[in-house]
Amino acid sequence: MKSDESGPVIGRMNPPAAAIASLNASGPVIGGMNPPAGAIASLNESGPVIGGMNPPAGAIASLNAFSLAALLAPLTLEGFQRDYAERLPLYLDRAAPAWLELLPGMRALDAVVGRAAGSGRVRLVRQGSAFPGPADALPAILSAYAQGSTIVVAKVQEESPSLGALAAALQEGLEQPVGINLYLTPPGAQGFKEHADGHDVFILQLSGKKRWSVFQPVIELPLESQVVRPPPLHEQILPPPPEGYGAPILEATLARGQLLYLPRGFVHAAATSEQGSAHLTIGVHALRHRDLLSEMVAVAAERARLLRETLPPLGRDRAREVSAARALLQAALDALADPGALTEALARAERRQARAATACVGGSLEAIERCAALELNTMLAHRRGTMAVAFLEAGKACLEFGGNRVDGPEALLPTFELVAQRRRFTPADLPDELSSAAKLTLARRLIVEGLIIQS
Repeated sequence: MKSDESGPVIGRMNPPAAAIASLNASGPVIGGMNPPAGAIASLNESGPVIGGMNPPAGAIASLNAFSLAALLAPLTLEGFQRDYAERLPLYLDRAAPAWLELLPGMRALDAVVGRAAGSGRVRLVRQGSAFPGPADALPAILSAYAQGSTIVVAKVQEESPSLGALAAALQEGLEQPVGINLYLTPPGAQGFKEHADGHDVFILQLSGKKRWSVFQPVIELPLESQVVRPPPLHEQILPPPPEGYGAPILEATLARGQLLYLPRGFVHAAATSEQGSAHLTIGVHALRHRDLLSEMVAVAAERARLLRETLPPLGRDRAREVSAARALLQAALDALADPGALTEALARAERRQARAATACVGGSLEAIERCAALELNTMLAHRRGTMAVAFLEAGKACLEFGGNRVDGPEALLPTFELVAQRRRFTPADLPDELSSAAKLTLARRLIVEGLIIQS
């Protein structure tokens, strides 16, 4: 499907007239904040999946329905990458996809808030003003919600297997670390006012409706530090231009299952009307060229003594300081002239990316219990969401993934490289330098460490 064809994909910078009209039209309302009693009851019945912390066994397998392609449907991945990624906002006006039923309903989300209270991951925002610090006490959180505050739960993928599976699937598709925040806004309320984010976001409506206005960016593809103060303040530091943000380039009311993609930097605001709203903001915390440059500087400093010397007091002779800075830059370039230095910087950036990705929660205990039955032809697979990288360090072979790492003799590097590069393999596929017993021992170790599970 081409993204410029007429159909459900209508978000673009200059949509045709019919598309602009449809942005403001009321679409199908499939799930609201106050569904009928029968619908509420059905959320708690044992069924395929209800999005809670303990879904039935059959539900775990169905979580494989999540993917980047499913999130973007009916737009193709090719169309998204070609026309929208880091370029233009996208609004998908569509019926709720079937896989949305796998995500938590309102009662499950209520429980998520209760579990997150006191964790430091809950914030309250009203009309652009955030309560200072995290919201810890559940009664205070609920009281603030009743008075018009939006509840924000950060890293909500850690509170639900289905949300964890969604985050892991999107990490696989985007090949970048992903985090999910939950936003619960009461009727007739607004959380944040016009603001921009320093990372790309996908906004997925779970329940109710929310009206969004999107404006041109003030800074294209800004760094996080250019738009938001670091925690715990999280304040916007990007002032509006003197003439204001101008007219919105996109306006849309998101209903259940509909999606909004915003490249970083696009200014936006949202509010509810007669219905409350529950939505997920899926943040893509991509590695950027600036991150690679920081690794290059670190490698250069290890190779050039001048870059490790103490910086003298500044502000006394700016002309001399500028000249000295040019000498530092040249020293860095000289140190990086060796291709091996650039290779090392790229490898460090890759490891940084692998450390930031987190695997889907659930299944670890079962996988460990099944280790005793592991055979050479047992199919193994990376846990969804993991990124792994193999490298040599201080004479040891290292395999790094998430917040974990496995070390071994240098001779294991080819084996670790195979494990990192192939998302599915059997113990028999490991290099024959290992005996059959050693292959099974390593496979069991990687299961226990959390990189792989039996497929």
